[in-house]
Amino acid sequence: MWENYKSRTITRVSYVCLPVNRRSEAKVWLLTQGQGLAAFGLFITLVEMAALCPTRGVLSDEKGPITPSRVVLRLGNAVSEEQVAHLWSLLTHPMCGWLVQRGVVECGEGAERSKAALLKAFKVAEPAASAIAKCEGVTFDEIRVSMARIRKSTDIKNQPAILVKELASRHGLELAGGKA
Repeated sequence: MWENYKSRTITRVSYVCLPVNRRSEAKVWLLTQGQGLAAFGLFITLVEMAALCPTRGVLSDEKGPITPSRVVLRLGNAVSEEQVAHLWSLLTHPMCGWLVQRGVVECGEGAERSKAALLKAFKVAEPAASAIAKCEGVTFDEIRVSMARIRKSTDIKNQPAILVKELASRHGLELAGGKA
């Protein structure tokens, strides 16, 4: 997650660099949730685990994906699986997005709901949100990555409009009033 030119030359990771950014909207959102501080602690633990995985940064090893139940086992049952699952859900929530579950919802009706929830969390208004959610070419990850980039570079009140314009332009979507 926090790779740089120097860390990419390291074959076996023995530490991770943690950027200091206390103004991150995602971090503020996470810490204001009921178990936010615990979720932050779990995230740091997951970063340590991911650094040692065969594909650095991907929570998967020779036994398969590292799931909440596997995290509990690795932590020696210091926390319950229910607690880890709840904290995991905070980390994957669209307002945080620090943990991305790939391949969980890829197509069909479920994908539209997931994209719609992500767009709603980013305050994208109708009918643009529905049009983007229904577009097969637009993926959940594409929306999430665009949201993260836009959050860093734009005034908060303009972020939804910029996201809509960017996705509509990229995918040739017709929205109210012509192309966005």
